[in-house]
Amino acid sequence: MSVAENGRSLALAEELLAVGDAPLGERDLKQIRNLVLDHLGCCYAGSLLAWGRRMHEWAAPHAGSGNAPLLASQTRLAPGLAAFVNATAAHGLELDDTHDESVSHPGAAVIASSLALAAHHGLSGERLATAIHAGYEAVGRVGAATNAAETIELGFHPTSLFVGFGAAAAAAVLLNLSPRELARGWGLVLSMAGGSMQFSQEPEGTTVKRLHGGYAALHGVMAAEHAGLGIAGPEQALEGRYGLIHNFGAESDPERLNRPHPDGPEIHRISYKPYPCCRLFHSTLDALAEVTDDFSLDPQEIESIVVGGPD
Repeated sequence: MSVAENGRSLALAEELLAVGDAPLGERDLKQIRNLVLDHLGCCYAGSLLAWGRRMHEWAAPHAGSGNAPLLASQTRLAPGLAAFVNATAAHGLELDDTHDESVSHPGAAVIASSLALAAHHGLSGERLATAIHAGYEAVGRVGAATNAAETIELGFHPTSLFVGFGAAAAAAVLLNLSPRELARGWGLVLSMAGGSMQFSQEPEGTTVKRLHGGYAALHGVMAAEHAGLGIAGPEQALEGRYGLIHNFGAESDPERLNRPHPDGPEIHRISYKPYPCCRLFHSTLDALAEVTDDFSLDPQEIESIVVGGPD
């Protein structure tokens, strides 16, 4: 499919949905297994935190609405609801995986959505892996094309802004959508994408940040399901006049939507968090560990610690 003839969104959708035409290689499958394992650890631990428990309470009245598991419980839910709660738990621990170029955390929403839909519809592990591959690729391409670092300066959280497009791509694989249906599903995600960074400016009301991973999962599943029923959004959601890149991108690179990274698939461009906090602060923690490696301090002797980091 020609980008010039059909637009960048549709061309990307066709490329992503063609991933399943050939079996994934062992290197890809090994990485996907690691990503899923990391996600499950984050999800189970996150469900024990205060906001994780509250989300389980919120989901309780919806028990039996579908066959997707609410992890760390015996409850089964509709796929979108399960993805929402599970992704919130995974993202809420602040240990979920990171895609550096898109400055986002794909795993929480992409994997939660994929697991929920695959379980609900009784799909194979091979199909699940293909969906996860497509979801990560979408997040990486969309975030890089928009110039993710600049979106933070504009006041938007990349995980909430970009990862719903990846969740929709993963869902499209599992629901057997056509490229046009996926592109139109992205049009629906566009109307839901957002995620204000205001949570970072106030000491209270910050629980919403944990929900950003959940919202991305819910929006992705809903958009794919709706698109499959003919409830469509605009096909040029990414590159159109009022599309994602033009609305949220500064110094953007629209061609990156259709240009794979020279190092290979985006699933291999993921970092794992050793510390439960924003990835931007990890270098500071590494430095602190290094400078204190050869000596110990009695906590009673420390009056204060001043740590610098990105604003």
